[in-house]
Amino acid sequence: MLLGFVLYFLSFNAVRFIHARDCCNRARRGYVEFTALVSFLHDPQTIDRYFKYNNTNDVYSIERNLTIVFNNNHYFMDDYYEPFENRTRVCLYKFYPQHEEMEHMHYPDGSQPRQMLFGCHSDEECCELGCCTINKYIYFWMFYPIVGTLTFGAYVARKRRIALARLRQLRESMNEP
Repeated sequence: MLLGFVLYFLSFNAVRFIHARDCCNRARRGYVEFTALVSFLHDPQTIDRYFKYNNTNDVYSIERNLTIVFNNNHYFMDDYYEPFENRTRVCLYKFYPQHEEMEHMHYPDGSQPRQMLFGCHSDEECCELGCCTINKYIYFWMFYPIVGTLTFGAYVARKRRIALARLRQLRESMNEP
């Protein structure tokens, strides 16, 4: 019983480790890189649609309640968010100084956006600027069969060892005068 609990606990933590390691895997379905969004924002049609460009100081002016639609998702700046499509998980992507692409983006009052908000469905998790599907049942398909096979193998080995011990004991009793 204790061995089963320990094996279950170890497999559960291994699943959590795999999920944590896999959260930023760029190969996951739904993953959107920041550079992909920046490329979209540099498109001339996108600039005309979402921004007001000031040529004299190279500044893109945006509204605080701006909604950018990209890759089947709606993106919002700073504290403004409008839920849509029953997306219950709100994701936050912070802008840091290394995001040089954002230094030319300003609000009409001169301040800069600090973060981007977007929503994901309840069966998805935030991964950079996208929504990746959560594989909740990985332990049913991967770890439980392994644990079950190991447990069954240990059971068979124990039964075999007991059977060999009984056979050896029987031979010894038959060879005694």
